[in-house]
Amino acid sequence: DALQAQRVAYWREVAAQAAVHSSPIKPAQVIRELRSLLDDDAIIVADPGTPTPFLNAQYETRRGGRTLVIPRAHGGLGYAIPAVIGAWYGGRGRRVVGMTGDGSFGMSVGELETISRLGLPITIIQCSNGSFGWIKELQHLYHDDRYFSVDFNTVDYASIARGVGMEAAHVSEPADLSGALRHALAADGPSFLDLAAEAPRT
Repeated sequence: DALQAQRVAYWREVAAQAAVHSSPIKPAQVIRELRSLLDDDAIIVADPGTPTPFLNAQYETRRGGRTLVIPRAHGGLGYAIPAVIGAWYGGRGRRVVGMTGDGSFGMSVGELETISRLGLPITIIQCSNGSFGWIKELQHLYHDDRYFSVDFNTVDYASIARGVGMEAAHVSEPADLSGALRHALAADGPSFLDLAAEAPRT
């Protein structure tokens, strides 16, 4: 009974976080929307960046087997974009979604062309906050806010994805998130969604 009470309280708090629809878009809102849209056998491949703690803590898995693939302990930025290709072939037709950040994007952007060339029905969801967010947070905590090489110029990531043949959009308003996710997931081929997301707190 005590464990069940803790479970109910935990998911109530998760729902409260996801209900905050203010700009920039909160990762908790993204995860809640995904959970409502994806079947239980969908495979999510993620980079160890902004979305990862929220996926681990707030995406409720409802079946056995590997549905979340994240190289969290190794910090492998750039993992998700190429790894979704392997997940697609290994998943044998299961829905595959990649979650990445703008820091990771620069590490493996070239593989968007591979996804497009192969015509794979994969959706890439990118949380963009203009920085290596977790590295910046560490510099805040341990280096007296002496930030070095962690902030980016503004980049039109959706145009880059369109340039290699993917259907792509940029979303900055929380109210537009649900519709944009539905549209991206319904695409016949590869799709890319760039979200103006909240950065880790500094």
